[in-house]
Amino acid sequence: MASLDVDSLFTNIPPEETTKICSDQLFHDNDSINGLTKHDFEQLLNIATKESFILFNGTYYQQIDGVKMGSPLGPTLAISFLCYNERKWLTACPAEFKPNYHKRYGDDIFLLFS
Repeated sequence: MASLDVDSLFTNIPPEETTKICSDQLFHDNDSINGLTKHDFEQLLNIATKESFILFNGTYYQQIDGVKMGSPLGPTLAISFLCYNERKWLTACPAEFKPNYHKRYGDDIFLLFS
C-alpha cells in the first residue's frame, strides 16, 4: 500500500508542457472550435499562465514557473497535467510494478500492490 501527495502542485506545473497537453487533447479531432484555432488557444493560455504578477510588500514580482496560487486555471491545468502523465506512466509501467488498485483525488494518490 502506498499513498502519495504532490508537493506544491500548482507552482511545480511546467506551463509550456501543460499548455501543449491541453491543446493537443482539446484539438485532437478539430482544427478549430467555435472559431478558435489551436494556435490562438495556446497563445491565450500562455498569456494567462506566463503573465502572472504578484504584489508582495509593495513590490511586483513575475512568476516564472508553474501556475500562481489562486489562479482560476490552476486546478484545471494541474489535473490535466497529472492525468496525462499518470496515464503515460500506468501504460508504460512494467507488470511487476503496476499497482492492482490506483485512485487519485486532486494531487493525493492511493496505490495497492500485491
